[in-house]
Amino acid sequence: MSGKINSASRLVGLLEKTLDCPEGDETLIVWCKVLDISNTQNKLRCVHEVTQAVNLMYMELAVIKAAMISTDISSNLYHPHIERIEAALSMEALNSQWVHRKQYLKADTVLALKWCIEILPDEESLILSEELKKLAESVEELLTAISTSTLPEHLKALMRRHASLVKSAIVHYPITGAKALQAALSQGLGDMFMAADELKKADTGSAEVISKWKQVWMVVGKATDGVVKTDKFITSATKLIENGIKILENFNP
Repeated sequence: MSGKINSASRLVGLLEKTLDCPEGDETLIVWCKVLDISNTQNKLRCVHEVTQAVNLMYMELAVIKAAMISTDISSNLYHPHIERIEAALSMEALNSQWVHRKQYLKADTVLALKWCIEILPDEESLILSEELKKLAESVEELLTAISTSTLPEHLKALMRRHASLVKSAIVHYPITGAKALQAALSQGLGDMFMAADELKKADTGSAEVISKWKQVWMVVGKATDGVVKTDKFITSATKLIENGIKILENFNP
């Protein structure tokens, strides 16, 4: 198999992690292990995070299905396997043993998904874990700065929403790839436009938090720069980054 990165390759990587999990384990625990969800003692929290992540996996599977339909490949070669993966991702029985979900992930189903990797386009390059770690650290620094800033509460809420979007994109990067980071860029720019006039009037006590916001923006931009292999994405991402930084540079304490 090639080194292509697309929705199918990400899903294969996650599903293959489940194959070595004990069949007697609770399905919820298996997904927590695969998705690196810690604090499994808090079951409600685990259910929330697993449900959110598996829903994203469903969405990636839908992307794969739609892309395969657009090819001239017979649906008989992939559609039954997509249906089996959908069954494996069912959220109806999180408390049941993993063996009841694993039965849908036979070797031929995983192999069919691997062939989808080869058939579908190479979407993006890998973002290194070091870059994602640096981005996560920048977000935490922003959140700390928000808590001590003198900005009005509604502006703090805008920044927290942007930080939350970026954090979610980092957590779900193994599932969605760079798409969620692009969405965070888009939402973040919307937040900045809404706040532009007030940011210009912010007092010197707000300098640190605005600097941290700019830092997050720049790190997201660096992490995604040239990653997605479509001219449309590269152009839009570049414009988002440039416009976001331009807004923040208008702040002169």
